[in-house]
Amino acid sequence: MGFGVYLLAHEMTRNGKLKRGPIIIGADCTVGPSARLAVGGTVEAGSNVPALVCALPGQTFRRRSQ
Repeated sequence: MGFGVYLLAHEMTRNGKLKRGPIIIGADCTVGPSARLAVGGTVEAGSNVPALVCALPGQTFRRRSQ
């Protein structure tokens, strides 16, 4: 986890309701500085989240094949 990573495990929907959910981060991942991960997001094992990225709710970061 880089400096200033922001994990947002809740959000307000358009109709004013609170939506909560997990953020799943697998083993051996890198989350860059000041990245923002939103509710329902997944970072799969061995993947990389670039610095300054603003993930959408439910977005998945997958490991690149090598």
